[in-house]
Amino acid sequence: MRWPCSRAGLDDERALITLYNQHYSFLVRLTALLVGDTSSAEQIVQDSFVALRQARRRPDSDTLSYLRQAVVTRSRSTLRHRPLAGRSAAAPARTGAGRHAMTSLEDQTLISVLRELPARQREVIVLRYYSDLTDAQIAAAVGISRAAVKSHTAKAAASLHAVLDDRQQ
Repeated sequence: MRWPCSRAGLDDERALITLYNQHYSFLVRLTALLVGDTSSAEQIVQDSFVALRQARRRPDSDTLSYLRQAVVTRSRSTLRHRPLAGRSAAAPARTGAGRHAMTSLEDQTLISVLRELPARQREVIVLRYYSDLTDAQIAAAVGISRAAVKSHTAKAAASLHAVLDDRQQ
């Protein structure tokens, strides 16, 4: 389906291209932290942009929020459909748009610890500390209440501290 050839349609198309150029790499890195694999992350983000375009949603101030919610939802779906053996696979490959997401040994350690968290805790902690979102923005992206965001963040932080302390000893 094509967007209308009107001036507004062309402006929407340009706005979507600008949004893609500005946020694609960051969204891939964010998604790679959620799913643990860069190639899946790239596909999830691309699918989210395609869905945005197919929905003919006019790019506005809420569009980035919509995209974050779409990548979190698609990340969950991807993880749900992976075979159990593949869920604890090695660290994500450092290729493609997400090649800068995980470069140092410290990053690899953090990623392996993140994988040990329950999915919801991993989502809120990544959105909080990697994306620097507020409780309200995280709640919208994940589809939970702000109180649940605070609870999951506290539990995730405690788990991360405990695991990292154990690994350093």
